[in-house]
Amino acid sequence: MIHLHLGGQNSDVLLFLVQYPDRVVLLEINTHQHFATEPKGSLLRAVHERHLARIAQEITAELAVKAARIQAGLDKLRKPKPPPDA
Repeated sequence: MIHLHLGGQNSDVLLFLVQYPDRVVLLEINTHQHFATEPKGSLLRAVHERHLARIAQEITAELAVKAARIQAGLDKLRKPKPPPDA
């Protein structure tokens, strides 16, 4: 989870987001209030935890489908070809 300062480095308007290898999830726009919690960001994480867990499940499912497609392609390549007609 990271934050970007909107409006410049000293701005108190922050965009909180999570980066994944193939997507970025925007969580919320807020102030520095999440840095006052211990551990830092714990309230922010608690608020978005269920949403992030669902996204993790979606990513896992997408990767399983992709792996199955790749495996099917490999199986097709390995399948013995019938001998050519003589």
